[in-house]
Amino acid sequence: MKTLRFSFVLIALVLVVGQHAARAQNYNTDARRIAMGGVGDSSNIAASMVDPAQPYTVIPVPLGLIQVLGDFDLFNPTGDDFDPVRAIELGSSPLHYTFGRSSGGDNPEQRFINDLVNARVNRDLSTYRGFRLPETLSAEGLASPGYGKTIKFAEQTSGAFHGVYIGAGPYLSFSSTLGVDPRLTDILASEEPKYYRNSTMQILNDSAVQLAMSIIFGYRGRFALSGDVTPRDGLYLAANYRYLRGFRYYEPDTMLRFDTDAQGLITLNPATDPLTITNLESSSGTGRAVDVGMQLVRNRWEVGVGINGIANQIDWTDLTLTRYSLTSLFQGSDFNDQTLPQSATGVTVKLPVVTSGNVGFDNGEWAFSADAVHGFNGNSFHGGVERRFGMFAVRGGARYSRERWDPTYGIGFGRKVAVDLAVFGTHTNLQDKRYTALALSIRINQTP
Repeated sequence: MKTLRFSFVLIALVLVVGQHAARAQNYNTDARRIAMGGVGDSSNIAASMVDPAQPYTVIPVPLGLIQVLGDFDLFNPTGDDFDPVRAIELGSSPLHYTFGRSSGGDNPEQRFINDLVNARVNRDLSTYRGFRLPETLSAEGLASPGYGKTIKFAEQTSGAFHGVYIGAGPYLSFSSTLGVDPRLTDILASEEPKYYRNSTMQILNDSAVQLAMSIIFGYRGRFALSGDVTPRDGLYLAANYRYLRGFRYYEPDTMLRFDTDAQGLITLNPATDPLTITNLESSSGTGRAVDVGMQLVRNRWEVGVGINGIANQIDWTDLTLTRYSLTSLFQGSDFNDQTLPQSATGVTVKLPVVTSGNVGFDNGEWAFSADAVHGFNGNSFHGGVERRFGMFAVRGGARYSRERWDPTYGIGFGRKVAVDLAVFGTHTNLQDKRYTALALSIRINQTP
């Protein structure tokens, strides 16, 4: 049963967060940046070298934990209250309070996924109607933060320097492609009961997950500009070489089929298994990746470009291939597992190269920032503006990802210590509806 649950957790993960993977707002702790469209999470590694025009420290107020911790049992895959839809929706945006977020298992999409996970599917699929299951969906993402230190040398009074960067961090990637039979989508989206008699409808899911660590060796440099106006002015250059050490690779290919009888109800087909999972796995991999970036700061303006993941790849060895099969989705059957012969000696995984550009402006009263990224999940954009009135500030912005726009807006109040509030749109739910979320943080300004 654990394998069945694991498989549908992957499917639910693609359905819930795949369409909007790696949204900056969901894990950003700074309500000011969230209100400005989630700016400040640029893929340009050189941007992190530049001191903010208005430096401050953020203390997050994680309102979302009220929802996350309200029913912790739903996160336990071995428990009777395990709810993958709610667990993944909450885990996809744990820090911020989301209005309208599911609070129970009565929604049709939750009942559908929960019954699949627990092998108690209702033979009448029309009982789950009331939501739209996408026919096709693909998602991919990478979490690869680096933590380290720059050892500077050749420093000058202008602030220019050269430096060697040494650091490390996780390197976690996920990709998945989902295909759903249009007839199944039709049944679940229909307002009236609908049946396809003597038919076979399938859900296919191909996924790949990499769990690795990166050891980073890099260069950091700042070059002075003629006639510098502010202490921040300069040309900043950065480059990272990442040595990647892989610890685990999973490639589960899942096939779920619903065979129906003359009444259109799910039936057993003795010639086939309704669920099969063929999982390719490795516990040893090595690879590399290169990131470069440039940021130019002049007076109130800054602009930059970055390229991440150049020549990236991880070579995985010591492969094992296992096939799991289930004979029934509604009779509480146990899995049969079989180790399959594996002829391949290794597999190489390459991820998309990510290119980005960013621009910003700050004159003390007005601030503007935006960046555009091309790479995982296509093109994305986020940007916003801020207007300051003494101890008050109003903000607005937007984020674009996977052909959808989400608005952002918020306010700030205070001087040395300030409170920031942001409201933003989010689609991290199975039905792909836009919900409204609330972010709150405390800002401690380093200057009055």
